[in-house]
Amino acid sequence: MTPARVERLARIARQRWWHTLDLGGGDVTPGERDLRHLPARMPWPGSLAGKRCLDVGTADGFWAFEMERRGAAEVAVIDVPDVAQDHRPGWPPPGRDPAAERRPGEAFQVAAEALNSKAWFQLLNVYDLRPELVGWFDVVFVGYLLPQLRDPLRALAAVRSVCRGSVIVLDQVLFWQSLFNWSPVAYVGHRRQAQDWWFFNAAGLRRVVELAGFQVAGDSGFVHFRAGPGVTPDAGTKLRLWLTGGTASLAVRGDATA
Repeated sequence: MTPARVERLARIARQRWWHTLDLGGGDVTPGERDLRHLPARMPWPGSLAGKRCLDVGTADGFWAFEMERRGAAEVAVIDVPDVAQDHRPGWPPPGRDPAAERRPGEAFQVAAEALNSKAWFQLLNVYDLRPELVGWFDVVFVGYLLPQLRDPLRALAAVRSVCRGSVIVLDQVLFWQSLFNWSPVAYVGHRRQAQDWWFFNAAGLRRVVELAGFQVAGDSGFVHFRAGPGVTPDAGTKLRLWLTGGTASLAVRGDATA
């Protein structure tokens, strides 16, 4: 093993990874979620070649690197530290180690260097997106973020203010409410022990995209994220998730209206 790879593996080991990323040479990050099967299911707006793209709430950069692989001319990413997020009262739970919190941009930078990525990181809250700060984008990806926001409509309105093309919003949805209730539904504080403020059914997720000033142009159908190598769910958890559709997600594409 070369000294360079030893150093890279050491840098990978020092981070707490949310995404499972293939960094090449057999090196895979021990992420909590494995999304590597999902890009083929996303409702991309055709080719990304030559497009200027934004990844909102990037975490470790999975969707930023995917847009770059698809030919984006420029990819910007934004995120905030855990302390700046819209935490529900009582979150984080007592006893949670502050040292275990992710530091925005650090894991992303490790991955970007390994992948020779030109994507660039900015510490910025989604609510603060403005053209004078970041410019305009052809494609904006918002992945697994809206339920964690106290005001998802305000966040999507900020996204709309910098988007002249398409937004893709990917989030978990209420599976059974999506199958049997075609009206827009949003549950408040659906999971009592979690960080989520909101949980939408499929119609609800489409509606918030519309209300933010986008015309819904397609969706992925139901997709399911997988547990990454950073977690090992027990049999009971796996069964509960399967019975409740707990990993069911939907990606909605909205095209900016005039």
